[in-house]
Amino acid sequence: MEKKSPRPSADISADDVQLDLPDLMRAAMQRNVAAMAIEFAGRSYPWQFALDIARGLEEALEKLGIAPGERVGLIAHNRPAHVATFWGLLMARRCVTMIYGYQSQEKLAADVTALRCPLIVADRANWTEPVIAAARAAGTAALSIGDHGIEWVAGLDHVGAGTRRDLADGIAVEILSSGTTGAPKRMGLTLSSLEATTRANIANLTQLDAIEGGDAPQIMTMPLGNISGVYSVTPNAVMARPIALLEKFDVELWLDLVRRYRPAMVNLVPSALTMLLMRGVTREDMASVKVIRSGTTAMDPEVHRVFAEDFGIPINIMYGASEFCGTITLWSMDELERYEAVKRGSCGRALPGVALRVVDPESGEVLGVDRVGLLEAKVDRIGPQWIRTTDLMRIDADGFLWFVGRADDAISRGGFKISPEQVAEALRKHPAVADAAVIGMPEPRLGQVPVAFVELRPGAAAPTASQLEAHARAHLAAHQVPVRFVILEALPRTLSMKINTGHLREILAGDASSQATATP
Repeated sequence: MEKKSPRPSADISADDVQLDLPDLMRAAMQRNVAAMAIEFAGRSYPWQFALDIARGLEEALEKLGIAPGERVGLIAHNRPAHVATFWGLLMARRCVTMIYGYQSQEKLAADVTALRCPLIVADRANWTEPVIAAARAAGTAALSIGDHGIEWVAGLDHVGAGTRRDLADGIAVEILSSGTTGAPKRMGLTLSSLEATTRANIANLTQLDAIEGGDAPQIMTMPLGNISGVYSVTPNAVMARPIALLEKFDVELWLDLVRRYRPAMVNLVPSALTMLLMRGVTREDMASVKVIRSGTTAMDPEVHRVFAEDFGIPINIMYGASEFCGTITLWSMDELERYEAVKRGSCGRALPGVALRVVDPESGEVLGVDRVGLLEAKVDRIGPQWIRTTDLMRIDADGFLWFVGRADDAISRGGFKISPEQVAEALRKHPAVADAAVIGMPEPRLGQVPVAFVELRPGAAAPTASQLEAHARAHLAAHQVPVRFVILEALPRTLSMKINTGHLREILAGDASSQATATP
């Protein structure tokens, strides 16, 4: 049976148009406190739940003397109380410092020690002895959140002398970058930038509401602590638009939500699209879906073709990063209708207020049409400067952006540069291969050589090393052929479904049985 959820309004009302982001959020939540805000694990949470969390946070902040603009750490998970805490801290005008929740207790303790926030909010399960000890040593106060609401962690109901109390001037959220412009680092997203992006997203969602009737919750699988999670949940609060929340992408749980709520638009990363086809999803399963929005990572061309041609669902590939405070390229619905068949695989064109160029990695020379180089972007909401990424891109004659690979992932084999994604894409063409990833392995004579990790299609017989090598040689230059193939039950992934290359390196370091298939 289809399940629909009422919500008061998809638009910012005329009375609210002059309000800033925190006040817009509060006004929207208060319009219909009994309406569903979040569905999670079969339970519905009303907007009153979010408002109660916000009120509890405000009382704790006042008790602790934590002023507007000070940092509050959030050990983030995709759970209702965590989303409500993020909303509540924004409304309270504190800087939300995101801490990755899915890591060891020792790493969490190290983060608590390094950040020295006056207050950290986390799930009960994260408040282990090492994390509590780190908070106590740092002078950090601690709140536990969950379906129970908010409560103090025993003995940590005050702020000590050693905490960091400087104001994060104008910063709404601190979040680890994706590494697009270099090594991952903690980025500050200003309130004004977050509000500008939120208003732009509201305009896009309102257009989709006209298609779907305006009452389908957004299905969210992106991690809250990631930039994509932040930009997913913020417009929902301003629009009082409900969220169907998954802790991580799960094919069966996701399909159940799609069948019940029948959304017109869904957000899925390329690996999730591959998983759906491996599961045997049909067009009937996704009958309501008119467009799929996806991020800029490698997508199997055949997967793209099946959704676009067999299912009739265009895929809107976007490009953005933490450093740009969100998306900077996108397809319009008109562009998808006009260009999808001939520009399939592109990341779309620059959004208003964004300028793009491609430069030579060595000289910095601005390159012409269809020349591959490092992408630079100038984004009005950030400032007048050009920001260089580590993404290799090209821009065609029509202004469409095309992702080629990551410059910092390149493998240098005896003076030849190898794109890991180009090798992985060739391996995905093998009939037994569902997905592949490639990393560089140190080699004394050549510097580095490529090693491939392969995930097989369900029921497929495992190819031999020589068969995989022969397939690679048929599609790649000799220097690009991996020297080793490792078949895994599943490629390791982060919560945002990207390949966990660090884990692959650990596997390689401990894998004495990997099959050598070529002589360097």
